[in-house]
Amino acid sequence: MKNIYKVAVIIAGIQLSSCSMLAFNKPNNFLINEIVIHNSSNIMLEKAQLKVSKGNGLFSCSNIIPHTACSTSFPVRPYGGNWVKISWQRNGKEISTENIHIPVDNEITAGSVMRGIIEIQSKDKYRAYFKEQTRSF
Repeated sequence: MKNIYKVAVIIAGIQLSSCSMLAFNKPNNFLINEIVIHNSSNIMLEKAQLKVSKGNGLFSCSNIIPHTACSTSFPVRPYGGNWVKISWQRNGKEISTENIHIPVDNEITAGSVMRGIIEIQSKDKYRAYFKEQTRSF
């Protein structure tokens, strides 16, 4: 049960932003209930992590084989919007981002429930985004 709350803190901690820092992308306008780390590469990922810089939140997956994902869900909660750092290992080499904000796409409806998706691509490339949930739980 403690782990669910830690993951919820992580998700609540992901910061909203966009290139223009649009005013309507305020964290309290969105809800979140899932985080996914997706390995879209052809190489095994090891020790994939998402860390929230505020509050010591952490979500991690030991190994993610190519073209699969690791995820966790938790009760729906308001999205908090803190900086996050993403890291993983490929062939024993650690790769990590600086502290980043993950933007909420303008297509996501305020008040809707989102899932945070971290897609690890080839080498040191990644994509981090939110996707609106299309089903109810």
